[in-house]
Amino acid sequence: MKELVALAKQQNAEGRPLSFGSGGSGTTAHLSAEALKRAAGINMVHIPYRGTSQAMTDVLTGRVDMMFAPIVVALPHIQSGALRGLSITSPDRSPLLPEVPTVREAGLPEAETEVWIGLFAPARTLEAVIGTLYDGLVRALKMPAVREGFAKEGSDVVIDASPAVFSRFVDEEIATWAKVVQQSGATIE
Repeated sequence: MKELVALAKQQNAEGRPLSFGSGGSGTTAHLSAEALKRAAGINMVHIPYRGTSQAMTDVLTGRVDMMFAPIVVALPHIQSGALRGLSITSPDRSPLLPEVPTVREAGLPEAETEVWIGLFAPARTLEAVIGTLYDGLVRALKMPAVREGFAKEGSDVVIDASPAVFSRFVDEEIATWAKVVQQSGATIE
């Protein structure tokens, strides 16, 4: 990651900013790169695609310089030697790529981001229904096969948040990412 930042600064000085691909404007990959740009004090040009696989194809062929990608997408290409994993954006290293340091380890804690998945229901859903859905979700996520499936894709299962706690978390995430968008000047379509 330090090499990437140094290269980006050199390219910026020469008027040739690096490019980064993403699966589209406003995606976690796009905003993670925006957070990196701000944290490292670099400029890069965003190339939005209609999906992660299209962006990955152009990174692999050298048409785009880099991208933030889900570990499950990048892993086979890293294992084959076609890609080099530079950093993990989560707080901890991934068990699937233990040799790849975190952005915090690279001195860029402001670039730390995590992708999460949550279960949502319409706003007017009865509390009893929410409770039933939550109880079923917790039971499913405690199943070894489910946990193993997520682990194979590089994901941790976190089930320590009640619906109320998760709702507050979502509000905090919206505020955090709104700030990233505002500070970066990124356009979200």
